[in-house]
Amino acid sequence: MLRRLDSALFPSLLVLLFLSLFLGGAQMGIAYDELFHIPAGYTFVDTGVRRSTTEHTPLGHWLTGLALTAIDPHYSRVAYLRADFSGAAFDFGYRFFQQNEASHGILLLVARLPLQLASILGAAYCYWLARSLGGRTAGIVALVLVATCPLYVAWSRYVYLDALLAVAMIATLSHLIWYLRAPSAARAAALGVSLAGALTAKYSGACLVPIVALSLLLPSSLVGGQVRPPRLRWLEAGLVLSVAMLSVWLLFGCPRDLMFYLRGYSRIYSSAIPNYQFYLLGHFRQSFWYFYPTLFAVKSTLTTLVGTGVAVALLVAKGRRGDARTYFAISLLLVTAFTFLFVTSLKALPIGARYLVPMYPPLYVSIGWAVSRIAPGPHRPWALAIVGLLGLHHVTASLRLFPDEMAYFNELVGGPARGIYVSNDASLDAGQNLPRLAHYLRRRGNPPIKLRYQGTDSPERYGIRSAPISPAEWDGQLQPGLYAVSSYSLVYGMLEARQRPQHLDWLSTLHPKAVIGHAIYVYDVPAR
Repeated sequence: MLRRLDSALFPSLLVLLFLSLFLGGAQMGIAYDELFHIPAGYTFVDTGVRRSTTEHTPLGHWLTGLALTAIDPHYSRVAYLRADFSGAAFDFGYRFFQQNEASHGILLLVARLPLQLASILGAAYCYWLARSLGGRTAGIVALVLVATCPLYVAWSRYVYLDALLAVAMIATLSHLIWYLRAPSAARAAALGVSLAGALTAKYSGACLVPIVALSLLLPSSLVGGQVRPPRLRWLEAGLVLSVAMLSVWLLFGCPRDLMFYLRGYSRIYSSAIPNYQFYLLGHFRQSFWYFYPTLFAVKSTLTTLVGTGVAVALLVAKGRRGDARTYFAISLLLVTAFTFLFVTSLKALPIGARYLVPMYPPLYVSIGWAVSRIAPGPHRPWALAIVGLLGLHHVTASLRLFPDEMAYFNELVGGPARGIYVSNDASLDAGQNLPRLAHYLRRRGNPPIKLRYQGTDSPERYGIRSAPISPAEWDGQLQPGLYAVSSYSLVYGMLEARQRPQHLDWLSTLHPKAVIGHAIYVYDVPAR
């Protein structure tokens, strides 16, 4: 029976995930970074010259650009080859989308599709790896969790690099574990290519290099694989890293500068605003050392937090008494997830929760393994009941938010409605909700509005009749009519009110008529 259930659930859950990504993305406008990622991908593939957005790695650009060749978007190759791409190349991005206004909707759908499909592959890897470690039950649990993980689903819809890195990381960890169990030339090549995928998905994928190298060099008695002499282990590590480096060089377009990777890494935050005040839990600071651990605690479902704790506890309690290969594999997954959290906390700007997406696949594989150990059958009904309730909570937490999973916050902070008081920016909104605002306004007869929007999309594209909110109105001298304000502006309006007492703190003082996607607040000011 379990085999038949497994055979039905595996494709069904992957289809469910795809529909969630595709149909949810179809309702959304341009997310902030897509303004430069999408043109960067197509121009790179079309010209073979990588000039735009070179502070980012190219794998996502390759995938997007190859897909867009099917519709051949318009742009000036001469302008591209002469343009100034310092910073994030916003100007070129605006021109690119303006030149393709007539095909805007299909352009976004096509550009996003390969990264959405990559996320389906990432979910499949979770299932395959968990099943190889804990059987069918582990595979199904891991797949259910990742396919309905709010952060994984939310950031897999767009041409962003975080979910792509999550896919490449779980693929690398899978091939590493499978290789250690049964080494072969084909598995070494697959490991090297998947590691290259992580390195070219995002620069933070480099944290996998020491993990992979160390795992290959460890004695066989520790990893539970076939016995291999030290010299052979060194050769294996060298082969895998060589395949990875060659693949990285090819994906970067065969640069002549041998330091290309380090130079690209050094430009990651070249466009960052000096002395910028980041936001967390009502405070504004230039840095928060606890930013990402806090976001992990409040942006993960309670099921994820409980399941991770159980997996760690079970691993410690079992010690080395079980299968050494499985013990090492689960330890590797958990260590990688929390190493990534540590590195992200240490190196990344406190921008938002999307940076945490790569943590979840290895955690869900570990949770799947834990469930397969503590709830193996009907003789433990209490365990099955708890697992079922936690699984139902996780699934419904995601599904009831569709397509606004980006705004998910768990019950520890009051849920999505209270998320704006916890974090902002890439934890809540990427500027993608203008089509949803337009839909809301059409239901009201499409009245004109005053708009303060934070994003890279255009209100006119969706028929929104808007004018900017004047400085006097922003300070509180409101006129009768509709106002729409992005969550980002509301949050930094709090900071402005602390710095200038005459400024109106909209978020704390006014009550919205509607909230679009938990990200755009609509206020209806009545006539006096």
